[in-house]
Amino acid sequence: MQSLNGECFVRWSGNDLGIGKLLQLGENISVVQFFDSPINQNWPRFEIPTRQLKRVTLLDQTRAYYFDPLLGAWRMGRVFDHIDDHIHIQLPNNERARVPESEVYVRWTKPLDDPWKHLVARLSETPIFHQYRNRLVTHFVRQRAASAGMTSLLSVPVELHRHQIDVIRRVLTDPVQRYLLADEVGLGKTIEAGIILRQHLLDHPERARGLIIAPEVLIPQWRDQLRDRCQISPDFGHNVSFVSLEEIDGWREFQPDFIIVDEAHQLTRTGGGPFAAIRELSDPSRCRNLLLL
Repeated sequence: MQSLNGECFVRWSGNDLGIGKLLQLGENISVVQFFDSPINQNWPRFEIPTRQLKRVTLLDQTRAYYFDPLLGAWRMGRVFDHIDDHIHIQLPNNERARVPESEVYVRWTKPLDDPWKHLVARLSETPIFHQYRNRLVTHFVRQRAASAGMTSLLSVPVELHRHQIDVIRRVLTDPVQRYLLADEVGLGKTIEAGIILRQHLLDHPERARGLIIAPEVLIPQWRDQLRDRCQISPDFGHNVSFVSLEEIDGWREFQPDFIIVDEAHQLTRTGGGPFAAIRELSDPSRCRNLLLL
């Protein structure tokens, strides 16, 4: 690991402030400054335990700022190399600059309070980036319009049949998504349920919490189908859990907001066992979304 020295770039473990500049290195406590904007140079400083700091090398395409004494103005560009204590910066109009690390600044993760001030100071990207981004945003808008807002239809590696799209649209356009999917065996109920769940995960990435309930023998199949065909998996950062009908009684304290129950016809015995646990978990006051297969 690179040692801390001079005014190098560092990260402070345990927070998400981003990259800072080491100003004072102490045996126990060090001072780190976080760069916000060339417009307002009252940049925040923190006294941080030295053991919580790690030196970082700027990655290619990192946006960087530095003051050019020849122009008497701040300049902004993209890092294309970080060698020892110098930063190589790509500037607009094919210009390049080699600047000491101590004179280069990288914004922390806090959003700008007044972005328009950057525009007034001409601290903006080359227009070509806007052109590319505008094309991308336009493409996304057209895709969303084509899918009627159901972006999960376009973000899965499967070819859907007409009847599956109709089912998915029917459920997703209903504000109360509590349905029994009763297609014949082999007509793709698992994929339908998975895509409906995926839309919920896309719409509520921070709070979505799915629970898949199925006979124990079918749990591996559900994991594989959702991962490979619906792009849903805890490995992808999704908050989705799988539990068998035989073990659901121990999950009564769980708080999902989307439940899928496979082989729901097995819940014909009321009063106890899986039926009682699932009824409690899926009560509308606790979980608004429920799919029975």
